[in-house]
Amino acid sequence: LIIMEALPYAESAHYQKALAEEVITEPDEQETGDGKTISTEADDRSGKLRADDNVRSEASTVMTEVYPEKMYRMVDWEALKKRNKDICGWICIPAIGADYPVLRSKEQEYLHLDADGSYRFSGSIFTWAKSDAEIGAVHCVLYGHNMADNSMFGALDQLQSGDKAYVYTPDGCCREYTVYENSVVGKSDKVFQKGWRDENRKQVLTLATCPSRRSDINR
Repeated sequence: LIIMEALPYAESAHYQKALAEEVITEPDEQETGDGKTISTEADDRSGKLRADDNVRSEASTVMTEVYPEKMYRMVDWEALKKRNKDICGWICIPAIGADYPVLRSKEQEYLHLDADGSYRFSGSIFTWAKSDAEIGAVHCVLYGHNMADNSMFGALDQLQSGDKAYVYTPDGCCREYTVYENSVVGKSDKVFQKGWRDENRKQVLTLATCPSRRSDINR
């Protein structure tokens, strides 16, 4: 029974890691003429690498390297679009090890579908047509499961003010967001309604998950 419960998490972790390795090129990698990559020393624009370069959660076994140049990594959008035309972005939150494609959802079909459109217990990170769904607009809401192994959006509650999130889009842009609030609200809260705005900020990204794995009353 324990093995059966652990298997979906292991399969999801393997899938997400393989996908990232296929389509993401970090800023300290250069591609050679034969398609191989070589490592080079990246320019340190911030002076030093962050000291807390491990995922914050002790429960998570995922490790992540946090570069000052994180936003300069390359995403192979051509490869992603061949997989699924609904892929509309990629989100990376170094502090919690989140590093996933973002899917455009008409309803909530990506609750249990992966980036290839196949059933997967952990689903995907997705936008939803009933909430603001345009990445880079004044407001955008992204949804993801609260997974027991802290994958997907399972570690959102660990984010602290000042933590960074990077969102890449097919137009070649990368937007850097800074956490300013982490709270629990009702699932029908005004922040999830189309047209919500924060008058004090030009652009806001809301990340949403269930605070409890046993209830969907709040977000």
